[in-house]
Amino acid sequence: MFRPDRFAVLLVLLAMSVVFPAAGATLKVVDPLEPVYDAGSVENAPGGQVLRLAGPRNGFCSAQVVATGDGLGGLRAEVSALQGPTGPVPAEGVRVRYAGKEAGYDLKGTLRGFENGRFLDAYYDRLYDSPPGEAAGVLPIWVTVHVPAEAAPGIYRGTLSVGGNSVPVELTVGDWVCPAPEDWVTHVGTLASTDALAEHYNVPFWSEDHWRLIEKELALLGGIGSDDLWIYVCPEWQVEGLSTVRFTTVGDHLEPDFSVLDRYLGLYAGLVGRPQWVIVHAWNGQPPRSRMVVSTSQKGVVDGQVGDVPRANAIGGEELWKRVMDGIHQRVTGLGWGEETILIGLSKDQPPTQWTVDAFGRVAPYARWASWSHGRGGLSLWAFEPDEPVRYASGQTVAYYAHPYTPSPGEWVRRPDRPVEWVVIQDAVQGGWNAVRANYASCRNDLHKYHLPAQYRGLPNGTMLTVDRERGGNAGFAFVWFDFWTRRFPNRWMQDGTRRNTGSIVEPGPDGPVATVRYEMLREGLQETEARAQIEKALMNGDVAGEFAATCRAFLQQTIDIRFQKKADAAGKDPYGFTGGHAGSTLGAPSHTWGFAPYPRWIELTGRLYDLAGQVQTLAAGREGE
Repeated sequence: MFRPDRFAVLLVLLAMSVVFPAAGATLKVVDPLEPVYDAGSVENAPGGQVLRLAGPRNGFCSAQVVATGDGLGGLRAEVSALQGPTGPVPAEGVRVRYAGKEAGYDLKGTLRGFENGRFLDAYYDRLYDSPPGEAAGVLPIWVTVHVPAEAAPGIYRGTLSVGGNSVPVELTVGDWVCPAPEDWVTHVGTLASTDALAEHYNVPFWSEDHWRLIEKELALLGGIGSDDLWIYVCPEWQVEGLSTVRFTTVGDHLEPDFSVLDRYLGLYAGLVGRPQWVIVHAWNGQPPRSRMVVSTSQKGVVDGQVGDVPRANAIGGEELWKRVMDGIHQRVTGLGWGEETILIGLSKDQPPTQWTVDAFGRVAPYARWASWSHGRGGLSLWAFEPDEPVRYASGQTVAYYAHPYTPSPGEWVRRPDRPVEWVVIQDAVQGGWNAVRANYASCRNDLHKYHLPAQYRGLPNGTMLTVDRERGGNAGFAFVWFDFWTRRFPNRWMQDGTRRNTGSIVEPGPDGPVATVRYEMLREGLQETEARAQIEKALMNGDVAGEFAATCRAFLQQTIDIRFQKKADAAGKDPYGFTGGHAGSTLGAPSHTWGFAPYPRWIELTGRLYDLAGQVQTLAAGREGE
């Protein structure tokens, strides 16, 4: 159980910026939301004497201590058993890693709207299991704890030892039991790049070495509950290693080859779990408006190399794409995922032609569309009524809509007959988990690769927001690249959907992709969002009432005000709050950055959140058992 009285005593200790002298090195506990650029940034960062963590049961939590000085090469840290109310956290649940920094990173392009000159510099981000042989005066040491689901709530204490010195460790385990990532209600839309893996590690496509890399990629995807499984058939920018459905020439026609897809789906089901959407990248866009010439073919992998594949609306194309879609349907439903998960994509910022819509309607009548657009895609959206699906004027049902606007407390799409409406968060319920449509924010231009770690932690809560109780809101985020390390992709595929958003959440390690500081903060932000949803659902369902319900609402309102940076001036206005809106060139602007309480106050609030969610979880379970 979280004890505010004990935490008040620790606040005094943590406010002291104390270092631990060692032979040639100095240690300092640093706020994990703070980027570590160099020794100077460590000196000025919030810190303290105690390495503090707050996490839920069946969840993760991280903290960092940074060594600076000489003689850091090969320096290792160890964490003793974390002893709690009924026993220790198992040793395998405590992981120590060492952060490395990307060499030679250079941001391209001109950016405006941010004040901190080094805001977009590379910081120590890549998390390795072994320390570097040589360290350039800075070595961030990350401790990540996986709390068992059966762990008793309360305080767990231990010691981190580094170079003959020690730092106290204190882990607060909240009451709440975090669901498995595949059961999270926040939509996590990330795109993984199997070809980037092969290219970076110089292994043949679909070789056993390639598949070992893919396994590590999918295990990391599973850790954040990715909801979108992309099946690449004819993506917009075709490369040999991208397509998981390929083609073989048989006589005078093409036959789909599902051998790569079969193995990929098997791994995905075991390492990631059940997806919310299976998006078949079967259509790579109609021609630009400036030259409306309808093409009859698109690029796919034919007989092991890039070749021409007829479009669904071309002569002979409908028969081929029926075989493709039938094969995918058989495999998806065979895994128990349901045909309603199958979507056709990618619509980009313009709709498919009516010919294309009609062709896919005949070969796969169950399949709806995934769309990335401004809410118009060349034609106006319509049918906003609660009991109607979203459609383009050309008629296709859009089941998955990722808009390019940054998350904002504003209307998710403009209507000609209605002004933009602003969110009214009623009784401290932010929502998002109750959105009536699958609308996702691409957070374009506001999730740069080296945005603050706090921005990654704030992303899930910031993008799951109910805009209107009838028409919906944002249920999470989409079109965030997971491991697009190569820069050879044309700008249209790599950047148009996200502008200057991050190209990766994980980074290349010695023998495969590794997690990053940004990955860990994103995962922990997702947990916090799920805990918020647990409380909000109980409030709206009437599972809690009276004084405890008022306590929950007051806490939620406090966190909302912090997230949207509510800071009223003398006139009672809020000139500093989060506004969001269209991306523009505002990368890093305060109005596009989610707020957090100062360190270590935010850790206290996290512990409080998990305790309240746990109490709500217990009450809800009791109601179900009645």
